[in-house]
Amino acid sequence: MSSTANKAKEKVKAYYKSTLNMELAENPHKRKKGFDLQTPDGTTIIEVKGSMKKNLSEVLFRILTKDEFETVQKCKSENKKYELHLVIGIDSEQIEHYIIPADLVLTTAVPGIVYSLPIRVREFQTLLSEEKIQKV
Repeated sequence: MSSTANKAKEKVKAYYKSTLNMELAENPHKRKKGFDLQTPDGTTIIEVKGSMKKNLSEVLFRILTKDEFETVQKCKSENKKYELHLVIGIDSEQIEHYIIPADLVLTTAVPGIVYSLPIRVREFQTLLSEEKIQKV
């Protein structure tokens, strides 16, 4: 059986295939961490966070490694699109899929040993209603 991370990546790949008719590629730099998927032309970089948990309050999507955060910064400086995809409820009937854009990551991330996004469930819902986070 596939891992939770692989199932989340497959969900994101299926989303791109069904909505944009585009196949996503795995990170071609296996040793270089910071993202999971990219568009074939490399203009969109995607980090995927997946969890079997169904409640946002239980999911650790708020943690980014230094490499992941530096990838967001690099995408911004190179005018590439960056998306953080959050897929929760894996292996359940209630899978939810969210897209968090680079600007939101860059403006809310707090540095430390790892970078954290201090977005709580109530704030997450507000950002959804303001369409700053997309539910797909």
